[in-house]
Amino acid sequence: AQKLFKKPRISYVHLDETAPHIHCTVMPIRDGKFAFRDIFAGANKYEFSARMRALHSALAGVNERWGLNRGNAIASDGSTRHVSTEEYRRMLTEWSVNTLSDLKDKQRKIDELRKQIDIAQRRVKGLTTMIENLSAERIQIEAEIAALNAQLKTDEMNHEVILYQISKLKDKLTATEQKLAGKEEKLRDADHTLAELRDEQASMESLTEEMREKTHEVIKGAQGAARRCAGWQLFPVCQIKWSIRLYN
Repeated sequence: AQKLFKKPRISYVHLDETAPHIHCTVMPIRDGKFAFRDIFAGANKYEFSARMRALHSALAGVNERWGLNRGNAIASDGSTRHVSTEEYRRMLTEWSVNTLSDLKDKQRKIDELRKQIDIAQRRVKGLTTMIENLSAERIQIEAEIAALNAQLKTDEMNHEVILYQISKLKDKLTATEQKLAGKEEKLRDADHTLAELRDEQASMESLTEEMREKTHEVIKGAQGAARRCAGWQLFPVCQIKWSIRLYN
């Protein structure tokens, strides 16, 4: 636009139609005079059509750098057609209703994930407490066994009794260690489940926020288009729509 026209007025991206697009508004001035026919219209409608197709072809060549494809011209493709304002509004309404319904479903999913995360966090906390208690119990048993082994060296009178007590403590230590190993395995699983739930929640919240922003942009664009149509006036300017998919 900067190369073709002097000081064009280029708007932000519009989302008030099926194809995202921007508007480039230029004043067809030549030698200080309004020259729409010389610059755009040409001698007749055929020349005007040819100039517009050439302009679109030039734009399509630029857009190829970003992998953007040119749409089909109505004249060359019977399946391509313009959508009336009423039909577009119906499409927009249907899209809005479906999108809002999807947003509600995703919000319910997020709420459910939060409940699951709360349960998973309490399970992790409970297992952590159990492991701490079992670890403390193991340390206590090992200390008692060490004390009895020391007593065994000096108390020959109660040798059999001390050996029996050591045997019972070793059985208790084995059972405690088995419980501890089981709880540690469950804690690893609980940590993994909690991490997966948090990742799913983050992904769902990000997707939901993107949908909210897109919905807001579309609705804002549609409202702006409605205001422009309601207060439309004719000015001696030429507004060219540069669409991502031209002619759509």
